This record gives sequence, C-alpha cells and structure tokens, in this order.
Amino acid sequence: MITKILSYKCRIYPNKTQIQKFEKDLKACRIVYNKCKEKYEQDLKKQEYTKDEPQGKKYFYNLLQQLIKQYPCLQETDQRILIDAYHNLIRAITLYKKGISNHPKKSNTKTLNSFKIRPNPNIYIENQKIHLDKYGTIKIHDKRKITGKILNYIIKKHYDEWYIIVTTRQQTQKYPKTGKAVGIDLGIKELAILSNGEKIHNINLEKEDEKLNKLYKQLNRKDKNSKNYEKILKKVHKANDKRTNKINDYLNKLSARLVKEYDFIAMETLHILDMLNKSNNDKIRDASWRKLIEMTKYKSQAHGKTFIQVPSNYPSTKLCHNCGYKNNKLTLKDREWTCPECKTFHDRDVNAAINILIKAQEIDRQNKIKNI
Repeated sequence: MITKILSYKCRIYPNKTQIQKFEKDLKACRIVYNKCKEKYEQDLKKQEYTKDEPQGKKYFYNLLQQLIKQYPCLQETDQRILIDAYHNLIRAITLYKKGISNHPKKSNTKTLNSFKIRPNPNIYIENQKIHLDKYGTIKIHDKRKITGKILNYIIKKHYDEWYIIVTTRQQTQKYPKTGKAVGIDLGIKELAILSNGEKIHNINLEKEDEKLNKLYKQLNRKDKNSKNYEKILKKVHKANDKRTNKINDYLNKLSARLVKEYDFIAMETLHILDMLNKSNNDKIRDASWRKLIEMTKYKSQAHGKTFIQVPSNYPSTKLCHNCGYKNNKLTLKDREWTCPECKTFHDRDVNAAINILIKAQEIDRQNKIKNI
C-alpha cells in the first residue's frame, strides 16, 4: 500500500456576499505576497546576509506580523491563509534559484487567484452543498463522493467562475514490479523515444489551435469592453482550458503507463527555461517536457520505482552506445548515423535513449556504493 494525494476540483456558486469575502481574502494574500517580496529584495540589495539568505519561514513570519500591524485589513483574514501566501513566495524563490522558473513577479488578480483553507469541524460537504465555516453554505456542482483524509480546501477564482479544490490523502495499491528498465529521450515531433525503439508521438493540438486562432480573430474585431467582446473572451478562456486539460490528461496517462511498465526509468536533465529563452519555440512549450518529467518522477517515487536523470552535459546523442565512440561531427540534421569504429547503425534518438539508460544505471550503481 502507498499513500496517494488526490484532489477533487468542483465548481461552486457563491452569492454576492460570499464573493466579496473571497475577494477580500485574495486581496490580503496579494498584499502579503508583494510586500514580503519587496522587503526580501531590499534586504538582498543591502547585502545584510551572507550564507543564510532571508528566505526562511521565521524571516517571513516576522514580516507578516509587521504587515498585520501596518495594514488593518489583514486582521480580518485568517492568519493561516496569510501564512500560505508567503509560503507561495518561498516556493517561487526556490524554483527560481534552481533555474526551473523565471524570477518571481509582483502578484496581481491574474497570477494570484486562490487561497488555502485548513480543515476544521465547521467545514463539511453534504447534499451537494459545502458548509464553509465563516463563508456560509455554498452550492457545489459535483456528485462524486470525496474519500480519504481531507488535508485542505483551496478556493480558486477562474475568470468569473469559482471552484473549490479538496485535497485528500488516500491509501492505494503499488504498481507491481516488472523487472524492466528504460531510457527516455525527449523530443518535439516524437515526445518520448524509448531505449527499446518505441516512439511516442506528441499530442496533436491542431484542432484546438485552429479554434483558438478563429476566436482571437473574432475578438480583435470587437470593441473592447463591449458585450460581444466579453462573450468572445469567455469562449477564448474555455478553449484555452480545454487545450490545457487535453495536454495534462495526455501527460498523466503517459507517465502512469511508464511507471506501470518499468521499474527503472532514466531521463535527461533539460534546462527548458534556457531553451525557451534562446529559441522561443512554441513547440517546446507545447511538448510540456517539465510536466512529463515531474509527473513521472513523483509517480515513480510513490510506487517504489527508480527514477534517475542524467546530467545535462552528458553527450547522449553523440556517443555510440555499442563501443563508446564520440561523433563530434554529428549535426541536428543527422537523424541517422553509422559508427566509424564498430560500424553500428544508429537511429539518433533511440541511440540517445540507450545512452541515457546506460549512464543512469552507472549513476545508480555509484549511489548504492556510496550508501553502503
């Protein structure tokens, strides 16, 4: 058995008074996020810190107490909601330092549109209604039975719609062991190329992109802030959501399949942010490599499978997996090549996937020796 975190996203229909309360708490979260970010950056510029940068929970908690005194409106919001706001800032700073995301920006109504509520006896769901403590009773549009231990509730605003996300902890069976290992090379035309020769095509988004292009053309012909403009804008939002959901569904199913079929999964380390900054290629963005890597990684860990990423500077494409010869003359146009040393014919991507697997197995052996 393993512990699994499962979330239920449900549409809710708050009244005007409840919406005002939600908006007030969202505004309080933005104040905390932006003021903590501002103070953090000021302290960094002053170079008041050497080894320990001002990003610990204690540092931000002290800032929060100062802000509550400075802004009386924050006193009306549950302090635990405000604490989660600066936790979001800590996560954003950490991801930036790891090179995973851009520098944290100032939050606004588009970037910060949710807040977390801790569970308590005054919050419960029954008869398609949720009783949300101080916010009152709200109609919920979902017939699913929520099971498992509830960890938190997230109130989320999506354009002019409101949702509640109920996060739960549940017990489920582990995927059985298969004894198989695989190396995976990520690409654009083929999303994933496996070391066994299988090529998994990228998701087809032509219909979604065509529909969005038509809607954007219609939107550009309307006067801003007109009723017709707002109607088309809602259609644009829905089309974008459908496109995103299609990508997430595809990646979730693919990552689950990989973890079910293989006990040892090897992938390359990609600096996707740098790649986007250099090429600004929409195909790289649509491929969603980072999402696939993260999904495969956390599912592998949850089911007791081994997941290893090889270093980004490892020349997996140029090495012959049979004899180790390095072909420095290989270019991006060369999709196939023959090793001049051992005469082995290579499919460029399959060869890279095999090399990724070989290198990952070597890293795994070294890690096991260190742990002895």
